[in-house]
Amino acid sequence: MIPHCGYRYMWNREIVINSQKLVKRR
Repeated sequence: MIPHCGYRYMWNREIVINSQKLVKRR
């Protein structure tokens, strides 16, 4: 079972990576 904190951390990390990809594309 993944703790709620860990889940939120992974979710936030994914958003950061996606935003970085968008910046690189621009």
